[in-house]
Amino acid sequence: MDQWVEAGIPAPIAASFLEAGASLEEAHAWMASEITTDDAVTFVRGKVAVDSASLWLSKSEFSADDVVDFIRKEVSLEQALGYAERGIGSHQVVRTADGLELDIDPWQEDPLDQLPQVIEPGSFSVTLWTSALGGDPVAHEVDFSWNGGFVAGWYEDISMRNDLSYGSSSPAHGLLAWPGGKDVAMTFNWGELGLEGHDRLPGMAPRGPVEATDPKFWIGLAGALIDFVLLDLGSRSSDDTVQYSDDEDWELDIEDMFRQFLDSGAATAGIEFQEWIDQKVAAGTYTVRTDE
Repeated sequence: MDQWVEAGIPAPIAASFLEAGASLEEAHAWMASEITTDDAVTFVRGKVAVDSASLWLSKSEFSADDVVDFIRKEVSLEQALGYAERGIGSHQVVRTADGLELDIDPWQEDPLDQLPQVIEPGSFSVTLWTSALGGDPVAHEVDFSWNGGFVAGWYEDISMRNDLSYGSSSPAHGLLAWPGGKDVAMTFNWGELGLEGHDRLPGMAPRGPVEATDPKFWIGLAGALIDFVLLDLGSRSSDDTVQYSDDEDWELDIEDMFRQFLDSGAATAGIEFQEWIDQKVAAGTYTVRTDE
């Protein structure tokens, strides 16, 4: 102990390092780093080197105990960061003779496991867990029907994985299109709340036809739709809904209007859906319906 104190290490700190089994040289190395003494002692006990500990702490928000646990289980930093993105702690990772196994909650499952590696045109579903409204994670499901181009149908509802009754269902649906390759234009209809209209998901379009076959794109799109329904539509009023009729006074459906818009080629020419509607109204083709 006297040698440590003479070397400039306070007695309480020296005692902690000595108890953990560190040499005087190792203690100096830890004290020269930006790692706290308590964490350094944890790393010494876990036989983690200074450089390795510094790297883990600089790249993550893991505690020293978590880092030691991950390293003991031969989990790489990259793997650990991937687990952290899904909310998986080191205590949920188990090293077995066959490799790593996870003891996880349903909302920590990798949503990519639900989809094939390459998405083909047709119908498919994605279930995601969200805490957007606060509280415990709740599962929501998004069904897609994709034409293989830049148009897809969507249907969003709470998932029965929550062990709820069918009376809890309150679906919203609509169409999606990304002819411009940047934003996703969309229609929505939430019958139970009397909401109908159109909007955009900024920056959500795939960057080309190859990315449109990537399951990650559809996972991201599903998450954006769930947030849109819960946080955006959920705060709107049915008074915001604008309804239109044609020149024969037939009430128009927003999805039918959107399909006509897409079929007209206006979208690929860079015309916005609302701009196209306004042109139709100005020409007398469409009329804004008002309650009488």
